[in-house]
Amino acid sequence: MRKELKKIMPTGRQIFTAVVGRIGVKNNYHGFPEETLILHNLKNTEGKILTDHIWVNKSKNTTILFDIASQGLTNQIVTFSGRVMKYTKTDIYDGMNFRSKRIDYSIGYIKDILVHFENTETNKPTAINLTHHQ
Repeated sequence: MRKELKKIMPTGRQIFTAVVGRIGVKNNYHGFPEETLILHNLKNTEGKILTDHIWVNKSKNTTILFDIASQGLTNQIVTFSGRVMKYTKTDIYDGMNFRSKRIDYSIGYIKDILVHFENTETNKPTAINLTHHQ
């Protein structure tokens, strides 16, 4: 369980920083495959590591993160706002019953994504806002 995320859950929307990892696949509740993305070293605005990783579901707002990972640009640092969400994780299903359930925490309602790139002309980091606006 992600104890540090549990502590900040009631505080509402927060700003986080993480490192983009690889794309994975999980089965959703209907048994169909669904893409997920791992974000490493999730930190708060003070730089405190809240968890070593989280998995993020693909949505309209997170598509840009999936695009970055699919282009092979993993290890990019991103900053975003989101809310800590509680969910029930089911690990084992024997065809009739879920055998292992536990409460876990992740980040949902992600928006305001900034991707941090190294500027090759100045050798200084540059943040680019790539959030989809409607």
